[in-house]
Amino acid sequence: MNIFSFIKSNISILDIISEYTTLKKAGGYYKGSCPFHQERTASFTVSPGKEIFYCFGCHVGGDVISFVSKIENCSQIESAKLISEKYSIAIPDEYIKAGVWDHEKDSRSEKIYRNCHELVANWCHQNLAAHNIALDYVKSRGISEKTISNFTIGYFPIGQQGIKSLLNYCKDRGVLAQELIQSNILMESKHSNGLYSPFEDRIIFPIKDHLGRFCAFGGRIFKPEDTRAKYYNSHDHSFFNKGSILFGLDIAKKSIQQHENVFLVEGYMDAIMMVQYGFTNTIATLGTSCT
Repeated sequence: MNIFSFIKSNISILDIISEYTTLKKAGGYYKGSCPFHQERTASFTVSPGKEIFYCFGCHVGGDVISFVSKIENCSQIESAKLISEKYSIAIPDEYIKAGVWDHEKDSRSEKIYRNCHELVANWCHQNLAAHNIALDYVKSRGISEKTISNFTIGYFPIGQQGIKSLLNYCKDRGVLAQELIQSNILMESKHSNGLYSPFEDRIIFPIKDHLGRFCAFGGRIFKPEDTRAKYYNSHDHSFFNKGSILFGLDIAKKSIQQHENVFLVEGYMDAIMMVQYGFTNTIATLGTSCT
């Protein structure tokens, strides 16, 4: 069994494809609208028994690896890695030792980096609901609860109590303070032995890549007396470059494919409100990265 067969044996093709298009049972297979081209009559089929898909309209077909490869515009091995990460499939040592699965230092570092950002995004999202002053501000901007959830909007509490809460939250999930420092989420204070974060007391807008993986944050002040810069954004990192990321693309890409056009706006709030009001094919640049 090769690495691709191993991945396919540990996941359902129906589960994955159902995330991209609505499927309905039709005898021994499932049918729906093709995610690869516009059509009025559903011609896209998935056969769970054979673990394949095929579209009778555009004649694209294959297995779950080739489906993800095509829809995410990545290579076959990148597709396999994406599936394994998303569905927590543990790769056996035999594939790692054979060199068919990249587990070198950079890959481990990237996994830690992304894990830190995902944990912090979820922690901030939980804190938004727990801090009325921040939640009231977000709602005053017209952002609905559904939109708050869709974009994982959060709040980073101020002070050492907030830092301690974050450290405990991450420690319980296998992430240590040093990893948060290396990921530029926490920083060591020059005036004390403590830690702080430049995102403290800001509304947090998590940034994801086109595959939906957390990679950075945008933080906005919201209190009238706060004299800091309005926005603080994650600095460029080995695993994050502002010039190569478009905010909201992970959410908008399906709609962009369907509409065959896109709205490109300037900032997080512009994109968020456009999507909330039905313009789901909207993405935003990351500020000063645009020349």
